[in-house]
Amino acid sequence: WSLETWVGRGGDTIALDGANYFNLGSNFTFNSSFVTARFTQGVPEAKVFVDDFQDVTDWQWGGLVADTSNVLFGNSAGRWRNHPVTAGMSKVFSPALDVSANQYLDFWLYSKVANNAGIELTLDSENAATTGGDYFAYEIKIDWTGWRYFRIPLNDFISARTPLGWNHINSVSFYANGWNHTPQADTDLTLNYMGFGVK
Repeated sequence: WSLETWVGRGGDTIALDGANYFNLGSNFTFNSSFVTARFTQGVPEAKVFVDDFQDVTDWQWGGLVADTSNVLFGNSAGRWRNHPVTAGMSKVFSPALDVSANQYLDFWLYSKVANNAGIELTLDSENAATTGGDYFAYEIKIDWTGWRYFRIPLNDFISARTPLGWNHINSVSFYANGWNHTPQADTDLTLNYMGFGVK
C-alpha cells in the first residue's frame, strides 16, 4: 500500500507534506469511478480498527454527525462543526483497546477552511492510582483545506500524568477547547476511516 503511487484521473498525485500526513492534490475528482476504485483498494490496513464512520451513533457529546456528501471510503463519513457549541467528541472502547503492538494511528481528515484552529487529539488511558485524567495527546493545527491523511507515530504523542499504557486505551477524543485552544465557528471537519497499524 503506497500513497505515493496513487494518481487521479487528471494526473494529480498525492504529495508528502510532512512526517505525519499527506495532502491530496486540489484537482482530485472524488466522484469519478476511477478514483473511487483506487481508494477502495487502498484502504489502509490497521491491526486495531477504530472506526470507518459508516455509523457515528457511538460517538459521544453530539459533535459528530453522519455525512454522505463528502466521503472517501464507504457510504458515509463523520462531520464535526459548530465547535463553539459542540467543542468535543469522543468514542469509548469497552473493553479497552490494546494497541501496544502497533506503531501509529492513522485517519483521513477533511477541512473546509484553513483557520489555524487548534484541535487536541487524545487517547485516554486512565490510571486509577493517579489524580486527574491520564492520556496521550497530539495537537493538530487546522492549516489546510481538503482531505489530509494522518499517520501519527505513537511516539509523537505526549503523555499527560501517568497513563496505564498503550495496552489500555479507554477512548479516542477530539477537542476544540482546552490546551489553550479556542473553538472557532468556521471550523468544519470530516473524518473517514481510523485505525492503529504497523509499518
